[in-house]
Amino acid sequence: MPSAYRKTNNNLPTTSVFFGVKTTAQNIASGASTMLTWVKKFSSDHLKQGSGSSLIIVDVNGAGWYKVRCRTTWAPNTTTAGYVTLQLYKNAAAVADCLSRAYAAAVTTAYVNCNLDYILYLSKGESVGIMATATSVQMNAQANYCSLLVEGITNQGWNNGEGGITRYDRLVQP
Repeated sequence: MPSAYRKTNNNLPTTSVFFGVKTTAQNIASGASTMLTWVKKFSSDHLKQGSGSSLIIVDVNGAGWYKVRCRTTWAPNTTTAGYVTLQLYKNAAAVADCLSRAYAAAVTTAYVNCNLDYILYLSKGESVGIMATATSVQMNAQANYCSLLVEGITNQGWNNGEGGITRYDRLVQP
């Protein structure tokens, strides 16, 4: 079946995936909040990267449940201890129950991981992004040690009364 059919009819068991990494460090000033930016390594048809490289947008008929997984490594810019907080944003609004915080010790070589996992429903045109906030000291997201995975959760083909069989013969062709 052609790709245009998949994009138009979103009823095939395909997985929507976006995977991005940080190829350069991103510094967050003390007391500041900044959306993390990503370099796209892979993206399927249903997800696209928005302008500024910080937002992932559901495109075409990609509505459904998505798993968002963010892995980051940070270091303080000085020998002062500090915190970094990650928060998931959906359509430019904070998702209230999706926060992660990590504490970095008072040495510049104190690397700390701050990770975030969440599942949420996204419709066509909606976007997600990760906001980072530094507390008490400038925090530096380490290049090549940070990644973002946005992955659609396939609910077709399993526990559907068909014994796990997806019936392609029932699909209406355009």
